[in-house]
Parts: sequence; C-alpha cells; structure tokens
Amino acid sequence: MKLLHTTPTHNLASILQIGIDPRRAEGKIVAAWLHTPSRNRWAVAHTAKRHHTTDVITLTVSVPRAWLTRRWRGIWTCDYVIEPERIKEA
Repeated sequence: MKLLHTTPTHNLASILQIGIDPRRAEGKIVAAWLHTPSRNRWAVAHTAKRHHTTDVITLTVSVPRAWLTRRWRGIWTCDYVIEPERIKEA
C-alpha cells in the first residue's frame, strides 16, 4: 500500500538513512503512524502541534498491507521498520 508519513523536518536525514523505526515513536502506541492523502491536512496540523514545530515534511511510503493496522478512517500504524528503500520524499 502507498501511504504517507508526516514528521518534523529535522528527522528527515535519519529517516532516509535508517528508515522509519517504530521504536522511536513518542506516543502511547509504539508504532509508525501512516495516513492516506485525504488525511494529509490533519496529519500536518497534528504533527506540528504534537512536536511543537511548524517545519514538517510528508513522505510517501510503500508497505505490505500485512504490516498495517487500521486505527481510524485513513489512519494506519505499522509495527515494522520501514526501510529507506520504501520511502520517497513527497
């Protein structure tokens, strides 16, 4: 599946080097959070507020459906490390 991941821009270098690692999640759920394009506006606002920054970036990722858990309409989590080869800058 092709989904999006929104993160503070200062995380970009690390993500492109080692991937999106769910163990680095700062919330209650230890997982990488992904979303559909229709949820991008919400994800940008949520990420900016949660991380106290206005400098965020949205990345496109391609992951197998079996890796995903649906949380809400358009919001998914992934428990696996998403390798850099699966990530494209939007």
